[in-house]
Amino acid sequence: MSEFKLRILFEGPYNGGQTGDHHGVPSGVLEVPLDINLNLLAHAQCEEAFLGSQCGGHGKCGADRILILKGQDALSPPTESEKRLLSTQDLHRGVRLACQVFPDQIISDIEARALGRGAHPRQPE
Repeated sequence: MSEFKLRILFEGPYNGGQTGDHHGVPSGVLEVPLDINLNLLAHAQCEEAFLGSQCGGHGKCGADRILILKGQDALSPPTESEKRLLSTQDLHRGVRLACQVFPDQIISDIEARALGRGAHPRQPE
């Protein structure tokens, strides 16, 4: 573990995956120590957060999109799965798939915004 953190920002209400009603658990922030052996999806899953992944983190669905706000230089380069599932424009602005991106070197905090549908900081009780 390191002294540096991964911070994921969640926006908008979460309603337990139900459609229609948008009143639910408020947005929040997940903050966990960085581990070079875990991709960013696994970091979130360790804290029971949901980033939208539908394929088990295999880079096939593209649903666990995140926007890197800080620390891009400390992350692994885009994978072939990311190049296939994300537009060139999205990659240039810092959109990544949480299941495909690893801390390449732990030299700074990393901050990202969850973009996946239904993403929320904790699994519902």
